[in-house]
This record gives sequence, C-alpha cells and structure tokens, in this order.
Amino acid sequence: MSSFCSACGAPREEGRKFCTACGTGFSSGETPAGAASTGGPQPAASPSSPSRSAGSLASPPAAPPPAAPSFRQARSGTTPIEGIARLQLAGVILAAVSVYLPWIKSPDGSFNAYKIWALSLLDRSTTTRGVELGLVILVLAGIVLADLLVHSPTLSKVAFGAGIAEIVIGVLFIIQLSRTATETSQSLRDLIGIAPFATIAAGAMITAATLRTRAETSSSE
Repeated sequence: MSSFCSACGAPREEGRKFCTACGTGFSSGETPAGAASTGGPQPAASPSSPSRSAGSLASPPAAPPPAAPSFRQARSGTTPIEGIARLQLAGVILAAVSVYLPWIKSPDGSFNAYKIWALSLLDRSTTTRGVELGLVILVLAGIVLADLLVHSPTLSKVAFGAGIAEIVIGVLFIIQLSRTATETSQSLRDLIGIAPFATIAAGAMITAATLRTRAETSSSE
C-alpha cells in the first residue's frame, strides 16, 4: 500500500523512518497521509482558477447620465444648431422681403429693387441696363437657403459670402444715394426707403448664422 509524507506529499518508501525528500521523520503510530484514501492524494484547487459564482462576474459600466440642458436651451426648447438655422432662415426671408420694400422715395412714388440696376451701385451715371438689383438679392438669398437644406461645408462658405454681399449692397446703395442727395440739395432722409437697411440687417443675420454654424461644427469634431 502506497503512502505519502504528511509534510511534503512525497511518496513514502516502505521501511523508511524518514522522508527522503524533506527529511521529516515518520513516527511508528503515524498514519501515512493518503493511506486511507482509495483515490490517492487529491490535488488542491488552483487559486488561479476563475470562480463561477455570479458575484465574480464584472458588470458592464453604467452609462453616464445625459447632460442637463443649458438655461438658454431649456427656455427656448431648441438646440444651438436649431437656433442658428432659424436665424439664418430669418435672414433669408428678410432679404427676400427687402426686394419689394421701397428703396427710393420720391414725389412720383417709391422704387423697389426691381426698378434699380445693379450696376448703379458702382456708377450712378451709367445708362447701361443690366441685371436688376432685386434679382441679385434674390439669388444671394437662394444660395443661403440652399445651404440650410444641403449642409455642405463648401456651400456654407458661399453662403457666408452671400451674407457679406447683402451688407455691401445696402451700404453701397446708401453711399450712392447720399451723393445724389448732396448734388440735388435734398435730404437723404427724404429719399431713402427702409429697404437698404433691411438688406443690411438680413446680411448681418446670415453672416452671423453661418459663422456660428462653422464654429459649432468645428467644436463637435
């Protein structure tokens, strides 16, 4: 019958009074380790073996709570991008409306942008008929509207330029009309209508909206 050392578990040779592996002496009344077991020494469970208990399973990390809306967003109920889009759309509408508002007031009646040649912004004395100023303004407004629908980076830059062009048109018209008022000894207030100022305001709204859109897009990236 095989037996083992109770100290180190090495096989015990019959007739030996001490372990040949560790030197532990065997007493005469000692029951050899593993002698009563029919299946031999049972290997100890490896401490590195993974536990199968449910508590040892790592639970997935909890998702962070959603960020609280800002005070301005909570009041308006819109995101920054939606607010910028509304500002840009308002600029497009104002630019389109300014075409039909009075640009010049006179005793004979008012003149809208379809009765003013675009080239007259650069030369008041020109007699060359070209494109009406109203058509130019509507084309610029259409470019900005397309940017709202397409959301293209290239088109966004063009829309920014269209907003600047709206401002330039209004400023150039006021400058030319003020020269005409000076030459004819009239008051600029009596000649100018509300349309040039509406065009400048529309251009400012479009420019601000396109700049904010580009800034929001860059920060999200």
